[in-house]
Amino acid sequence: MLLDTRFASRCSVLGVILVIMLAFAAPEAGKAQIPDLIITVGDTVGSSGQKNSVITVYMDNFFDTVVAFELWLKVGNTSILEFQNDSITVHDTTYWICAAYDGPNCTQWVGADDSITYWVCDEWDGSTCVDSTRVNFEDPWEWSVEADSMDVYIHDVEVGSFDTTGTLISNWEYLTSRAVIGGGVDLKVTGVADRFTVPGGVPGIAPQQGGVLFRLLADIFPIDDTVSERTSAIIPDPFRDHFSFSRPDGSTIGLSDSLRVDTNCWKCESWVPPDSVVCLDWVKVGEGPCDSVDIEIDTVTYVDTAKCKLYPGSLTVLPGVCGEIDNDPLGEIDIGDLTYLISYLFLNGPEPDPMGSADVDCVHGIPPVDIGDLTYMISFLFIDGTAPCDCE
Repeated sequence: MLLDTRFASRCSVLGVILVIMLAFAAPEAGKAQIPDLIITVGDTVGSSGQKNSVITVYMDNFFDTVVAFELWLKVGNTSILEFQNDSITVHDTTYWICAAYDGPNCTQWVGADDSITYWVCDEWDGSTCVDSTRVNFEDPWEWSVEADSMDVYIHDVEVGSFDTTGTLISNWEYLTSRAVIGGGVDLKVTGVADRFTVPGGVPGIAPQQGGVLFRLLADIFPIDDTVSERTSAIIPDPFRDHFSFSRPDGSTIGLSDSLRVDTNCWKCESWVPPDSVVCLDWVKVGEGPCDSVDIEIDTVTYVDTAKCKLYPGSLTVLPGVCGEIDNDPLGEIDIGDLTYLISYLFLNGPEPDPMGSADVDCVHGIPPVDIGDLTYMISFLFIDGTAPCDCE
């Protein structure tokens, strides 16, 4: 009986230990199923011809702090809407370091980025620095932010409209948006938390869920109510050249590597006669027949969709409701629309968007919306008057 009791006691202890081990192991197993990053584009609605429609982009970063990102979004149906954009002239400055001198002449230039870097002069020629070396800012030197040379490339680019008020990146130091394709069909938004100050001055986005990353502004095209296709997807694209989310140490979130077999086909343009065995001029071609083949194993970095989930959103154009002036999501004609119209006509308020939604009496004069439309709305809302006409 004593042996049985001891055996039972040991089994109980082992059972408790096993339960504790499983309890600690369970979160790790759950963590393995959670992606590093989730980007979600919200669904929204708008009216035909509406300007300044808001498209909201959300982010969940479960494990890592995000200090910089590039995110490329594209319009799925370009007949429904376009991202707001404007053309501006940009001066892109490239800084260069001289890596090797031959007397006063530089024999090897190395490109540097345009962020603040720190330099110490290794060789002076009177008041001019002949050669300089980039150093870590923690070192005790007197700093200059000048490189050995620079050039400026002037060109026109399309930039988009976005809003960061109250978002995760509202205090970031560098934010911009540029079109890759152009014509309002795409925008790439780029943000860097801490570009100009001492590193760590502007913190990144600590692990969180459900935060708003930014909002894009789009304009909806005039869509007739008879058009059946009224929805456009807004797609976050995982194309590697335009997608990046970075940790404080500079490593990128959500990327993986794979090995790719790259087969190269070569044709000989000139053979040595008479045996035609030795080639004088090899040319790589895209397809066979090949005179020779070589195989290379390349490492390719890609956005791993198991680690980084990207969910598209949509914008749906609602059927027009004549008299729905304030773009109430419920689409109802109420006192809010009357207030909006009074503000526009007498208090220098914003224009109805679209203007035709306020032309409720269908008297298409100049201006198209006047006090007659206001009288018509008051009669409809409070005196059992006729409903607004079919606005154009």
